[in-house]
Amino acid sequence: MKLSANQWPEAKGLLQDFERLVVDEAGFFLLAPTAVDYLNMTRLPTVDGHKDPMDRLIIAMAIARGLTLVSSDNNTPNYAVEWITAGKGSGGGSPRQRDRIIPVEPLTPIPTVDPQIS
Repeated sequence: MKLSANQWPEAKGLLQDFERLVVDEAGFFLLAPTAVDYLNMTRLPTVDGHKDPMDRLIIAMAIARGLTLVSSDNNTPNYAVEWITAGKGSGGGSPRQRDRIIPVEPLTPIPTVDPQIS
């Protein structure tokens, strides 16, 4: 989204090699949000000053799948997600928040489409 708004032009070249670097070499896999993920996003508590829908979607996806979220977002500790941030430790929010999230079965890696970036 920041790329399309020209807010992060230096990262444009990284997207061309993203899948090779992140998926093939580092061993990560890509997750596509499901309808349940969007529903779970609406079940997250409201945190003052944190209304970014993409952040909330990523947090809901991590909680539902029991994944650890890597984020530099200062609002991450306000949610019931296990998280890691650059050199600042890890944590998680109130267990009561987790009760509101619908669990999602672990997903197999999702095939990706090779984007044509010009």
